[in-house]
Amino acid sequence: MNQVRLKYVVRINPTDLPETTDPGFEFRYLDIGAVGRGRLIEAPEALTFGQAPSRARRTVLDGDTILATVRTYLRAVWPVRNGGADLVVSTGFAVLRALGDMDPGYLGWVAQSDCVIEEVVARSSGVSYPAINASDVGDVRIPQPSLAQQRWIADYLDRETARIDARIAALQRLVVLLKERYLARVSTLTTQGRARPLRRCLALRTSGPRGWADRVANEGTPFIRSANLCEGDITLNLNELARVRVDDDAAEANRSRTREGDVLVGITGANAGWVGYVASDAAGAFISQHICLLRPSGVHGRWLAYALKAQSAQDQLRAGQYGGTKQQLGLDDLAELVIPVPDMDVQSAVVSALTTEGAAAQETTRLIQSQISLLRERRQALITASVTGELEISEMAA
Repeated sequence: MNQVRLKYVVRINPTDLPETTDPGFEFRYLDIGAVGRGRLIEAPEALTFGQAPSRARRTVLDGDTILATVRTYLRAVWPVRNGGADLVVSTGFAVLRALGDMDPGYLGWVAQSDCVIEEVVARSSGVSYPAINASDVGDVRIPQPSLAQQRWIADYLDRETARIDARIAALQRLVVLLKERYLARVSTLTTQGRARPLRRCLALRTSGPRGWADRVANEGTPFIRSANLCEGDITLNLNELARVRVDDDAAEANRSRTREGDVLVGITGANAGWVGYVASDAAGAFISQHICLLRPSGVHGRWLAYALKAQSAQDQLRAGQYGGTKQQLGLDDLAELVIPVPDMDVQSAVVSALTTEGAAAQETTRLIQSQISLLRERRQALITASVTGELEISEMAA
């Protein structure tokens, strides 16, 4: 198949907003982090020129394709369809506008293919913030079949990827329903018992000290951050534990060191209210100042974790949050939280049931996520094979 350099078939970065733009001019803005490979991760943000960041300058039209030229390892590329009239994107994108014998739909697909994305990544320079110049993007070669073939390939990929995307969306919805169903069971099974303020069920409540950034090291004691808490379960995510070095006489840090049976609660940011149970594999770790450590007394630790995941407890936690855009919980908010506390034998029975059901839900979710990954791989392979001619026209027609 004929190959051509992008700069000969597209116009790169056709127009930017001038600095003289009216401060009240309204538009929708996309930054690098809002774009994935062929899809939006976040909706555009409504802004005015006066409040927008200085990088919000690049204008686009329907039919354009945007391709990230900074942090290229993200492989962010998106064809703009049905909604580009008031859209502005970061100057960290190259805007590709088809010219002459280049079909805009085909351009959107070829820009997502491995033959383009991987070359963009390979041509990038820099380690922590790899980037590529727009002129270098223009030197990337792409397959260029006839205009009629381009349109046929674009139509084919529109149809086939829509089928795959619908299947992925259905599976993602199933994951959400599984989580909702499990949390509903948690809420139902933890309603038994006499209501008590949480402070009466604790031997200790504390949060981690500040200043951890200076103690982070490649080796040392495991360090649990709010990112290690999970939204849908009480199991801690220990796959990416940080480590810190702490002096043996650091009393404040040692006070917030975990023991098996402790319960951790996120108290700041997006993870406020998330709960984790400290099993044996997380014992002995230090915790971030963004986490509250609860040491149960007279109640089963797992029961307490499940009780805090229940809807009634979460509603109380949300009511106790304060602060503008950065929601926070205070230790006193947690201490005054009211939860039902049944006898220990009831706690043990509920913990056993929820642990079994939670493990089954996690395994089902893992299998579904595996299917989603395979479908995304299939989608990407289909795009690359179609635009490079590896998938024959006759095969596609069949």
